Amino acid sequence: MTLIGWKAGGWLGALVASLAIYVPVVLIVIGASVLFRRYDIPPWSERIERAMTPIAIGLILAGVFSVLNLMGGTLISYAVVGASAAGVCWRRVNPLLLLAAGGAVYGAAFLLAL
Repeated sequence: MTLIGWKAGGWLGALVASLAIYVPVVLIVIGASVLFRRYDIPPWSERIERAMTPIAIGLILAGVFSVLNLMGGTLISYAVVGASAAGVCWRRVNPLLLLAAGGAVYGAAFLLAL
């Protein structure tokens, strides 16, 4: 959505599109969190929450690979996505470190291509 907003209205369009897609979701999650903490939640809800985690991961990866295919992703792009997904899933690496590492990989690839 951010890319569509950027194409339609520049940086301001990208900001508005990003806020329009993320703010409602964040508010819903905050509301659900408040409800979960305020009321007694049945024990089966934790099992459902755990079961939804792989589904969420799969949907995120499907979205990432769809965007990579549409944008003409390179081998480096797929490698960074795969390594980041592995780091988050298996080693519990902080996503900010993975973002910095991905940026470093792209920076190195850009400098070597010059």
